[in-house]
Amino acid sequence: EKFKAKMIKEKISKGYAQCPSGSSASATAPMAGSNKQAEAKGAKRKPGDGDEAAEDEKPPAKAPKKSKAKVTPTAPVSPAATPLNAAASPSSNGGEVVYSWSVEYAKSNRSTCQASKEKIDQGAVRIGKEVDNPFKPGTRMFLWHKAGALFDQFRKGAEHKPRIKSVDEIVGFADLEQKDRDELEELVAAEAAFREGLSEAEEDTERFEHPKGVFWSIVVAGSTTRVKWGQIGEEAVLSEKSHADEAAAEKFKAKMIKEKISKGYAQCPSGSSASATAPMAGSNKQAEAKGAKRKPGDGDEAAEDEKPPAKAPKKSKAKVTPTAPVSPAATPLNAAASPSSNGGEVVYSWSVEYAKSNRSTCQASKEKIDQGAVRIGKEVDNPFKPGTRMFLWHKAGALFDQFRKGAEHKPRIKSVDEIVGFADLEQKDRDELEELVAAEAAFREGLSEAEEDTERFEHPKGVFWSIVVAGSTTRVKWGQIGEEAVLSEKSHADEAAAEKFKAKM
Repeated sequence: EKFKAKMIKEKISKGYAQCPSGSSASATAPMAGSNKQAEAKGAKRKPGDGDEAAEDEKPPAKAPKKSKAKVTPTAPVSPAATPLNAAASPSSNGGEVVYSWSVEYAKSNRSTCQASKEKIDQGAVRIGKEVDNPFKPGTRMFLWHKAGALFDQFRKGAEHKPRIKSVDEIVGFADLEQKDRDELEELVAAEAAFREGLSEAEEDTERFEHPKGVFWSIVVAGSTTRVKWGQIGEEAVLSEKSHADEAAAEKFKAKMIKEKISKGYAQCPSGSSASATAPMAGSNKQAEAKGAKRKPGDGDEAAEDEKPPAKAPKKSKAKVTPTAPVSPAATPLNAAASPSSNGGEVVYSWSVEYAKSNRSTCQASKEKIDQGAVRIGKEVDNPFKPGTRMFLWHKAGALFDQFRKGAEHKPRIKSVDEIVGFADLEQKDRDELEELVAAEAAFREGLSEAEEDTERFEHPKGVFWSIVVAGSTTRVKWGQIGEEAVLSEKSHADEAAAEKFKAKM
């Protein structure tokens, strides 16, 4: 109860409004008046507030600290003010709107460059990007950057995100010393020449599309490459790189094209580089003809070249079933659940055995599984060889801990009868596994009985959050209104601790 009270207090402070009794199953629009209630409480709205897609699983990305931003006067901002990227879709660059660019000498050494994350020394040139102030709606603030780091950042991100095109756009440029004006003019001129060269070479772009509805393209201009990728029909994300020379740029291009073709991409016919409809016909056949390996997440280029994709399980850590084609009639354990609700995961069976070696790794705890230790396998589609399946191995305790979070309807073990190989375990191991399954069943039964006491909150941004206490356990759910919830279930020291957590939240 303490946990519940704590959680409710926290949600109200963020602008959530409690739904009337009996409306906990609401799945339509945010309740009327909830915005006014948030304003009446003077709730602070932080960046990302209301986006509960990973709440309680990991902390939200840090917003810039007030001490690092120069805030403009608090008078309401005129709605007629035109941002620099007014022509761009806000969703294409994370909703970023830039009103102006400003340059000055840093007044102290407290500010941090938002591009390089390095401290900006007192007296050093810093460029400010004027944006809406998330700490005080209706006002604006500056996010500061070192000049070189800002221009490096212009080479990646959303294709139409705001960039400096002329020194005339920079407020305070005339107040700089001559040498600093010269350096800044060089940066702006280099950026303009860089973009002009790429624009002239744009017609030589080679574009590739994937059956999953994504595209990737590349063009070389001198020693520079421009790579674009994204969903077909939507604005591209780009990455622009300078290489040692033209030969190095061409080598990079050839390497990347070879990699894309191996992943199932097919090159578009000449002149179709601006295609923005469906994947080109026959691209799937081309991928099959090349025997392309399809890895998890292949084709999802939303963050390519910015960060490496999540690692797929290594072949050595998975037991792969025979390579005969899988019967389409096979029914996964979560057939009733929406694949999109749990990352597309489909589980066909659970299996238990003693580890044959010490090479496997628990997919929940990421710890090595010792030879001879009990391990539970989750049978899933094999991403390395379509048409076959494989087992992802887990330590028993870590797997059951993992059941307490994630998509609400993701597959979980409900009975030892579901576990292939259970009868082949030694008695003590059967007893331990039965205890884990029974504890999980009792845990879910207790929460189900308390479900009618759930307190639900909705936010004007179209998301919800709910909490219920059952003894010393709390179940928190959150997500988009009208969509399947993500949940987190926790055991506390006692009932009082659970209520305290609820009140705080």
